[in-house]
Amino acid sequence: MTVAASGVVAPAWRSVHEGDFHNTVGQWPGRTLLLFGQPGCGACRRAEDVVPAALAGVVQHFVKIDAAAQAALAREFDVFHLPAMHLYIDGRYHAPLHCELTTEALRAAVVRAACAPAAEAP
Repeated sequence: MTVAASGVVAPAWRSVHEGDFHNTVGQWPGRTLLLFGQPGCGACRRAEDVVPAALAGVVQHFVKIDAAAQAALAREFDVFHLPAMHLYIDGRYHAPLHCELTTEALRAAVVRAACAPAAEAP
């Protein structure tokens, strides 16, 4: 668990294997943020530190996916730069998130994505 500046506790990062990804994430209620990264990526480590606290109370589930170890998922989501973020809402794919790693930008990106209809998964 991570505690945001607001005092809201954010869930810890979860790992999901590509073999059970769709079944697992597809059953979670609320908002789920996927973060594709790699251990040696400095921007990815920063995202791992910043995102849960920035989105505490807005996103219920945080999933960290090692793009090298879970290459099939990275290909499925057309990941070609790291870190890459995607949003699921109530088990349905919604949208990729493209924004700066600031609280304001992250929250605005999630709100924009949530206001749009669900998209077809990549």
